[in-house]
Amino acid sequence: MPAIFLFLLFIIIIIHVSISKSKNIKYNLKNIDSIPYKLLLKKENIKCSACMATFNKNNIKGYNFTKADLFFFENAFLIAGHFSFFKQKIYTTIIIITKKGDIYRQFFPFATITDYKQFNPNSFNGDVYIEYGEMAFNSVHVTLRLKGISDEEKKLISFE
Repeated sequence: MPAIFLFLLFIIIIIHVSISKSKNIKYNLKNIDSIPYKLLLKKENIKCSACMATFNKNNIKGYNFTKADLFFFENAFLIAGHFSFFKQKIYTTIIIITKKGDIYRQFFPFATITDYKQFNPNSFNGDVYIEYGEMAFNSVHVTLRLKGISDEEKKLISFE
């Protein structure tokens, strides 16, 4: 009986931490209009997956999402990863792929802001693959796979 209680307490703590982190991300996403660059398109609930390679298992926190909200800016591509819990979006991370990271750091202080290593918009089954990072002890190499993006939306993806 005590083991069941401890297990339920552990699950409640994990859910509480996830929801509080999600609230911070939602707050940052509400202020997206204050970014000085033009938001070209917003697309919600895109199926995606992330594959990571690292030497340090603590680096992979936040990449456990199955869907994402995509924000297409004129010089960046923002991915807000989330999963569903009782039809509620629980955001886990924000990934911004751009070459102008200093500007976006002001608006998203806890986001992963990086430049891409490889970008393949016309992969197998029309999926989009984006790779970034390096496999090292203090960093992680990530491959993102985005499904269901049209050709017009692929043209909007910009990292300049």
